[in-house]
Amino acid sequence: QAFEACCVVSRHARCAALDHYVFNSQSEESDAEVKGMHSRATPTATVLSAASWFKWNQRYRPLTLSRLPSSMERQGHPRRRLPDIGLGFNLVQRAYLSRLRFKSEVRSDGSLGQTRTVTKRSAFHNRVNTQDKDASLGLPRFPLTPDGRVLLKAMSRPLLEEWVADQGERPMRAAQIWAWLYQEGRWVASAEEMHPEEVSRSFREKLGEVAEFGGRIRLRSDDVRVATDGTRKLLFEVESPSGGNGGIVESVIIPAPSGRVTLCISSQVGCAMNCQFCFTGRMGLKSNLTTEQIVEQVVVSKRLAKSEGMGKITNVVFMGMGEPLHNADAVINAVDILCEPRGMALSHNRVTVSTSGLVPQIRQYCRESNGSLAVSLNASTDEVRNWLMPINRKYNLATLMGALREEFPKKTGKSQRRVFFEYIMLRDINDSVEDAQRVVELTKDVPCKINLIRFNAHDGAEFFPSQQEQVLAFRDVLADSGVVVTVRESRGDDANAACGQLGSPGDWLGEGPMPKVPPRLRPPKSLQAVVAQMREVRPVKV
Repeated sequence: QAFEACCVVSRHARCAALDHYVFNSQSEESDAEVKGMHSRATPTATVLSAASWFKWNQRYRPLTLSRLPSSMERQGHPRRRLPDIGLGFNLVQRAYLSRLRFKSEVRSDGSLGQTRTVTKRSAFHNRVNTQDKDASLGLPRFPLTPDGRVLLKAMSRPLLEEWVADQGERPMRAAQIWAWLYQEGRWVASAEEMHPEEVSRSFREKLGEVAEFGGRIRLRSDDVRVATDGTRKLLFEVESPSGGNGGIVESVIIPAPSGRVTLCISSQVGCAMNCQFCFTGRMGLKSNLTTEQIVEQVVVSKRLAKSEGMGKITNVVFMGMGEPLHNADAVINAVDILCEPRGMALSHNRVTVSTSGLVPQIRQYCRESNGSLAVSLNASTDEVRNWLMPINRKYNLATLMGALREEFPKKTGKSQRRVFFEYIMLRDINDSVEDAQRVVELTKDVPCKINLIRFNAHDGAEFFPSQQEQVLAFRDVLADSGVVVTVRESRGDDANAACGQLGSPGDWLGEGPMPKVPPRLRPPKSLQAVVAQMREVRPVKV
């Protein structure tokens, strides 16, 4: 029976499939039909007739997408999935997410070939392109370890289902693996830990051979640091892509008197943002963490919290080492895994990603993820923020606030109505009543909640925390203007586990050269005298 279907594909992949159809078609009528479609093709979508769709679905299913790419979503197309007609998380969608671009070409023997362009990201998205003339030598279908085993924690639920089918197993096997990886109290580290009454011995043996349950990151169990308030700082050794030592990242488990337990996790080894008040920012950036390394921090922390009687982890915040949206793809994938209802089942309102203000990635995150967003504000003028947070020189306050006004409240899905602003209180730098009044003016059209955070001192810091009276005066100005505001209490300060204290500048333990240490920046003229007085009390190497 004839039916109508909409097929949305990336432009190059669509053209390659149409060209291939023309070159190999045996019917003049089909040639004319497809050539006509080629001439009418647009960069965003092609609507095919029932007959044409049937041919595509039978012969070119691997070249179709089951979801609109994010670039099309940003052009205004709603995020939705196509009818369930057998389109999985396939080659072109993986290629899109991996920043592959395909271009069709005709070889000298008349056959169709493809040029593969791999786009890699470096800091601030400077792009370096490399080409490989053989698409068959592209990225593997599934994420693999250096020894060829599949990384289970790097895969979303749909991709895991596809891998299970590729192994010739029944779909229920994907549900079993997902449940044993992520459901409360299970969190298995190997196939042998899966219950034999639920998972057959033969399948467990097969998983042990072809799959990796870990996340290429290992907890230093003998180096868990406990603060007097019960906060625990965890140190993880990161495995590099080659299998060697990729450095150290830190996570923090923060119990609250109310019974809530928050986990603060890292997204990078080091950080490239060079925020002047942050200890991690003095490390420079060594590498991004992968999806499985981010997810493994949560799994291991859940095991530890349960074993030490801390209770269930209820909230996860990406506020550890690194700028999460500088590693946006891995972070968005990790958020999806954490919030998947058949696994960890964390509420989207309890998973929060914090950013210093990367505007394009803020837009991407808001449109591709239902997780919550927090933005580090920390200044009321561009002059001061340019110094404290150098990213402001690229995306200033007007640009940042303009993007947030457009994105909040979020338009799609079950998601937050208000953005969270974080404001670190620095004595005589950004804590005046005038600063509070300017913050009110900046945020007046943005649905928001503001968290005031006490500055936590660390080695080499040139700042001091604001006096409690000044913090309360700042809070009152915001509250009297109708802004929702709270004062966040510092936790874990005596174990260097508080906000802004994570990392170990100058103590690089990974492979390769030590990351370049970012320079300290010159304060604005209006604050140079104040900073000079602070440095007399607390000398800082500039």
